[in-house]
Amino acid sequence: MWVGEPDESGHRTVQVHSRREEAGSRGSWTRHVSGRLVPEDGQAEFDLTQWPPPGATAVDPDAFAHAYDHLAEAGYHYGPAFQGMRAAWTRGEEVFAEVSLPESAGKADEYGLHPALLDAAMHTSLFRPDLSDESPKLALPFVWRDVRLHADGASTLRVHLTPLAPDTIRLHLADTSGTPVASVDSLVLRPVVPELLRVGSGAAKDQMFRVAWEPISVRSVDDELKAVRVTTAEDVRAVAATAPRVLLLDVAGDGRTDPDAARDLSGRVLEAVQAWLAEPAFQDTVLLALTHSGAAVRDGDPAPDLAVATAAGLLRAAQSENVGRIILVDTDGTEASARRLPDVLAAGEPQAALRSGSVAVPRLVRASPAEAQGRPLNPGGTVLITGGTGSLGRLAAGHLVTEHKIRSLLLVSRQGPDAPGAAELEAELTELGANVRIVACDVSDRDSVAALLASVPHDAPLTGVIHAAGVLDDGVVTSLTPERLDTVLRPKADAAQILDELTRDLDLAVFVLYSSIAGIFGSAGQSSYAAANSFLDALAERRRACGLPATSLVWGWWGQVSGIVDKLAEVDLKRFDRLNMIEFTAQEGMELFDLALSDRSAALVLAKMDLKAMRDQTDSASVAPLLRGLVRVGRRAASDGASGAGGLAGRLAEASPDQRGKILADLVQREVSAILGHLSPDQIGLDLSFFDLGFDSLTAVELANRLSALTGLRIPSTFAFDCPTVDLAVEALLESFELDVD
Repeated sequence: MWVGEPDESGHRTVQVHSRREEAGSRGSWTRHVSGRLVPEDGQAEFDLTQWPPPGATAVDPDAFAHAYDHLAEAGYHYGPAFQGMRAAWTRGEEVFAEVSLPESAGKADEYGLHPALLDAAMHTSLFRPDLSDESPKLALPFVWRDVRLHADGASTLRVHLTPLAPDTIRLHLADTSGTPVASVDSLVLRPVVPELLRVGSGAAKDQMFRVAWEPISVRSVDDELKAVRVTTAEDVRAVAATAPRVLLLDVAGDGRTDPDAARDLSGRVLEAVQAWLAEPAFQDTVLLALTHSGAAVRDGDPAPDLAVATAAGLLRAAQSENVGRIILVDTDGTEASARRLPDVLAAGEPQAALRSGSVAVPRLVRASPAEAQGRPLNPGGTVLITGGTGSLGRLAAGHLVTEHKIRSLLLVSRQGPDAPGAAELEAELTELGANVRIVACDVSDRDSVAALLASVPHDAPLTGVIHAAGVLDDGVVTSLTPERLDTVLRPKADAAQILDELTRDLDLAVFVLYSSIAGIFGSAGQSSYAAANSFLDALAERRRACGLPATSLVWGWWGQVSGIVDKLAEVDLKRFDRLNMIEFTAQEGMELFDLALSDRSAALVLAKMDLKAMRDQTDSASVAPLLRGLVRVGRRAASDGASGAGGLAGRLAEASPDQRGKILADLVQREVSAILGHLSPDQIGLDLSFFDLGFDSLTAVELANRLSALTGLRIPSTFAFDCPTVDLAVEALLESFELDVD
């Protein structure tokens, strides 16, 4: 609670905030209350000494007995501590009542006015004669005016409620002698959608985002793009001798919308990128990847081309592994847009879109839950969950049964009933009242999925699909093969396309795809996973464009909940820490699941990020472009020449030859230590192999990117492999700086 200084009238501003305990000191605060405190002026102008009041009619005992049942019908279930109503009367539109504090609510003398007792006083609005013809509706306090406390510690109240409008009441509260205890001159009540109460925590709304394309204005001094256009790996190798400044890679679909088209185009793009990275002559060449209709940027755009969107996901991962070397631009193919390509290069943005000559860039923005709820799931229908025996599938299944009252579940996985823990899962869900079938099925095989859908009982037709299946096969883009790409695409992209086609004639309430931020951020080392998830996001857009239900849930870091932690090394977990990505709890994840189902967006990013830590640790130049709308940082401090790439070059130039090696060795040791997380710089021996210390291909890419940023040099992603010790790394850096060392 924050109370301000008094102004000239003696009024003070008051605000009440809270934050989630587990967020710690970095958590963001949510404001719940704002108001003004004013000096008391005068005595209460009411009393309730005549009781029951003259002319009042007692409420029928049967109606009174069912008061809390009516509140439950409106979506508000009260426990015994809040069931304080004891008697009620009406007189015209007025309501009079007696409320007492239940023993389970605690002691009244510990409060000015016990909150459960005040809440019970407001429950009496249930007996308002002017609203007697309406079905019960849940309404919660919204605006309080002229609130006064006249006495402390009451355990029983006489209540006088006067309607001022359909959504506004006045309250006078007195003790058992009729002496004033509290008064509210005006209280505005607002209706609440009961489904929103299920999420429990308003903090979940702060973890839901969407990608918005924001226009930018930038002009290049060059009127013409000087680039060599290529399409295949053969094209790339053919122009290596010319070492152009910009290599333009054309990424266009051929009109097909099947996963094979996505596989073919992504494979061609992969080969071209690998050919570009393999040629030393291209070390200073920028790769401009020009995709065609790979994203829906503004209203009226056609749904994304599935194959192009998939290739774009792969390219975003390649960008993360080769910072500053790849620019991804989506175009509508117009001449006006083509003329803006030099401007995009000048903007310094890694990703952009061109529409009718305008330039836009992607930014993550907060998504608010829609006021209008989506179509609810039918408890009598069947919900199919792929990956149903995996950690996230199990979590969704339990949530659907307990919260959405689903009584028929079809859980699918490759092992089916033979999956570890499947029998226990079936028993647990059955005990909760659900009819559960766990089936082994290859969801990337069309005939198998068709047979699966045909097995759904007619008395519980399929009303929902949750596609949570998927596999990982991580590796940097230079190690990726078409076979490894196919391994990841099949259970995600192929299965999603098959489910889409085979359920189009069914009356589905939801079609949910479990995607990942690997697709939109382009996670380093996850090219194939980024491609597969980008396919899902685009498929959701295409279904929505056809008027079909679809929601792609772009999940952040699940951590322990997903079970993936067991497969990660300590260095991988340290990487998540540096990204300031916080893992979900199971409850938070399911709160977000429910919120997302009520939103109209085809793709929603559900991520728990420590934005404050990002602001504290970065400047405007180092904030991930996708987050620049969320992470607002101050202007960069003027350089004193002691830090940054320019500062390092200056220090090296001024240092003696025998000092230069020490400066760079300290730099490399510090960065290797930061990446590994569990070693201090002093423990990084000059001749110890980085890979003996715990490096892998992904940490090698991270070292190259960090050294590139610190030195201003173009450090290749293979740097740690070529120079696997501090001594060798220092020697290579000195050579790049063209400096000598003794």
